[in-house]
Amino acid sequence: MRSEYLICPVCRKSLKQDGGCLKCRGGHSFDVARQGYVNLLLRAGRHGDDKAMLAARRGFLEQGYYEPVARLLCGVCGAAGGGVLLDMGCGEGYYTDYIVRHTGLTGLGFDVSKHACAMTARRNEAVTVFTASAFDIPVQASCAECALSVFAPFDAAQVRRVLNKNGRFVRVFPLREHLFELKRAVYDNPRENPEENTGIPGFVTESLQELRFEMPLKSREDIKALFGMTPYVYRTGRAEAERLEKLEGLKCTVAMGIAVYRVGK
Repeated sequence: MRSEYLICPVCRKSLKQDGGCLKCRGGHSFDVARQGYVNLLLRAGRHGDDKAMLAARRGFLEQGYYEPVARLLCGVCGAAGGGVLLDMGCGEGYYTDYIVRHTGLTGLGFDVSKHACAMTARRNEAVTVFTASAFDIPVQASCAECALSVFAPFDAAQVRRVLNKNGRFVRVFPLREHLFELKRAVYDNPRENPEENTGIPGFVTESLQELRFEMPLKSREDIKALFGMTPYVYRTGRAEAERLEKLEGLKCTVAMGIAVYRVGK
């Protein structure tokens, strides 16, 4: 664990590893979980994606369906040639792991879900993983060459704080038609995704590209896994669930926007 990049969420002092704990000069201590991540989220309770959604996501992503996205992100995030990648909302770790393994970047990843952090830490021991909120990131200022947000919330002020002077913020978001065929197969009145506002105050857009490809889903299990990793699963009734069970194959459109930003002058 690269504790030199982390700070105490209570007093903001540097953290250093001491056995199975991270400690600061202010006397605060945080245990490293047996899975290899540290919980730096001060709010108690359940947060973020649950085990079922994370398991669905891992099962789907490990089939290679979204590898074109991962390959593109390697090129975008790895353009700096080295330094720190901060994956903000790393989920179960697919993109974090893929980018770190295929670039010279040092991986830091966090998620508000402790289950997600445990999965990411187990996936790649070289990645420093911690539980935190995107609105209060306990890392050293100006530590990252690249901050990444894939379908995750972010706070512009926090992104600005963690990036170094040459750093870039890479944001991935759904385009209007992303997975529309899946919604059309399940719902009576499917809606396209709302159009994203790509401007961020305090940042300059360096590039904006769109990635589209058709994704033939091979089995009922893969269709259910894809559906299970989306927010739609939480607002689906019995009738829609029955339609999902009957699907044995489906061709979906993947449509994502990839925006790259630099901090403005």
